[in-house]
Amino acid sequence: MHHASKVALGMLLVLGAGPLGAQEQRGGMPVPQEVNENRRDVMKLAPQKTGIELRTMAEDSYRRGLAFLVACQNEDGSFGSFDPKMAELKDFGFGTASRGANDGVLTACTAICAKAFLRKKDRTETEEKAFRDAVDFLLLTDKLAYDMGEAFNTWGYGYELDFLCDFLESAEGKDRKDEIVAAARICVLGLKRFQQADGGWNYYAPPIAGGESMCFNTANFAEALYRAASLGIPVPGGMTEDAAKLVKRMQTIRGGFMYDARFLLSTREVNVLSSAARTAAATEALAEMGIFTEQDLLRGLAIFDEGENWLEDGRKLIVPHTAVDQVSGYFFFYGYHYLAEYLHRLGDRVPVSRHERNAWTMIRTQEKNGCWWDTAAADYGDKWGTGFALMVLQRYFEDCPREGAVAGAE
Repeated sequence: MHHASKVALGMLLVLGAGPLGAQEQRGGMPVPQEVNENRRDVMKLAPQKTGIELRTMAEDSYRRGLAFLVACQNEDGSFGSFDPKMAELKDFGFGTASRGANDGVLTACTAICAKAFLRKKDRTETEEKAFRDAVDFLLLTDKLAYDMGEAFNTWGYGYELDFLCDFLESAEGKDRKDEIVAAARICVLGLKRFQQADGGWNYYAPPIAGGESMCFNTANFAEALYRAASLGIPVPGGMTEDAAKLVKRMQTIRGGFMYDARFLLSTREVNVLSSAARTAAATEALAEMGIFTEQDLLRGLAIFDEGENWLEDGRKLIVPHTAVDQVSGYFFFYGYHYLAEYLHRLGDRVPVSRHERNAWTMIRTQEKNGCWWDTAAADYGDKWGTGFALMVLQRYFEDCPREGAVAGAE
């Protein structure tokens, strides 16, 4: 970012920092505060292209992203590895410290990429092979390894379960239902083992070792479990309900979501500016479970609009939590993915300009080799980043059909 932009950003933080102030009361409940419109797009990242021109660029970007995934897939069908691409990062990021962390992140990364392939209905021959190989990897029923202090295996269970639900609902998955259900049950049991007493999940330790539940992964896993139960996959009673209740409790009076359960005693949670991505994830989960209304979804969009530029501030920073409000790079494509997911539920209530902004963000952040990455996480960041970005573009294609883009341009 240019020096002038940094100065302007710093001034905004000074003006907008500090306690939220006294809250009005209505019926004994605090009234949600309005988001700060002055924080929208302070970095001036609005789309430079719109209509059919943007659509054409997005389609080219999408093709290159798929080609990247096809070219980098492992022989066993998985995506990514614990081998860092940069020697100085050998001890940094997810999946580098232990087999347990690696197994979990490898599985999650593969599930994200497989989900992107599954959503493409007209797959080429090479894309079809990549998808089938990833499916075969994900249908294995081995439990994920765990090493004390690195409970990233929950990410493997959670994202694999999410993909398996998609696959089970698809026409392609009907012939493999028994395999899907068997693999899904392993995921449910794995998540059950690591669920905290408050109903959520921490990603550094199991319940026996303590640690606070995070709102975002709790939301992700709760949504996957809810979907699994609705599809007839056995889920222990209370497991999904407890997680959903915790996520709802973690919503602040502003309408966003706190980082983790440490802040449950304060509705004026710190790190407001970094809440965009986790708010998108929690909003999508609560919408799937029927807890959030359309108005809640629109408020979540306003929170994202306010914090979007601060996600940008953390993108590609090597050391986590060194950006504004401690936001880490790995929330970037993650946040846009969940935003696109719940905007899809809103249909015509979402302005075309918002969908086009999502697409433009993917276009301008794509690397020359076709991938997307926001954090240097061993050999995983560019794989899951690409999977998330492809799904954002897929939602843009669905919500802004080409004929609509052409009509708009005319």
